[in-house]
Amino acid sequence: MKYEELLKKKEWEEKRYEILARDNYTCQDCGCRGINNDIFFPISKISDLNKLLPDILLNGDNFESFCNGINWVDRSIKSPAHLQVEILNNKLCIYTIYAHDVFESPFRFVADNELSNIHFKEININDICLLYKDRKVEKGRLFAFLFTENMGQANYAAINYFCKNEKLEILELDILFENKYFHFSFSHLHFYNERILFKFTPLNIHHQYYIRSKVPWEYDNNALVTLCSHCHQKRHQQTSVPLYTLDRQLICSALPICERCHGTGYLPQFHYYMGGICFKCHGEGVYGYD
Repeated sequence: MKYEELLKKKEWEEKRYEILARDNYTCQDCGCRGINNDIFFPISKISDLNKLLPDILLNGDNFESFCNGINWVDRSIKSPAHLQVEILNNKLCIYTIYAHDVFESPFRFVADNELSNIHFKEININDICLLYKDRKVEKGRLFAFLFTENMGQANYAAINYFCKNEKLEILELDILFENKYFHFSFSHLHFYNERILFKFTPLNIHHQYYIRSKVPWEYDNNALVTLCSHCHQKRHQQTSVPLYTLDRQLICSALPICERCHGTGYLPQFHYYMGGICFKCHGEGVYGYD
């Protein structure tokens, strides 16, 4: 199996969650907060998202006021057309729900209670105006669900960002807060000379050494650390990454730094494809480990 295929396996997703949670979803060298697409992080309140999207307004309200202002009265209770629950690390429950039809795009969120069936009230809001950095993004959409069951004590959020054709920016926000789930979707088509609106710091899981024939999730946790793309590059410039055999015999004292991304594991000029992950080293910053 190719290395990039291994990075899509459930076992690596579990390991990523474990390391990111241990490191509090922050770079362990500079302390900055970043994102990792499709990864949910815990929040204590909705306004915690302001750390990653400061001063954002939705129809003139901040995140928390907008979500709290939704009126659930007179909404009927429904069941999903299809429900799938996947357990990660024996504690995180990843829910995938098809609200109406199994052929529609599913909604995905994380909770800490495992339920075999759920019921909800649903609200869809179109034409949301997002104001960010004095620029407007029109026609945003929200799908919101109020669950009748207790989804758990913890609250989670995820930010997914990618671009298409270098011109169309897509931002999706998934929030589970106090038995309510919010899925926001915004798209922004900018002009040729217009700067990118959203800018997030990518987080990488850095291997401090490699072992020949080991798959990414088989390493001890102390071999892995969360770094932002900038610090990832600095680590590779300042610290060598060795390669060992399975019985810990040294094969190579310093794996070569990827000349494509210069050790960052990230190519900002290709931010519109797979989040900009370097397709030569697969986000590792070095090569020759597989």
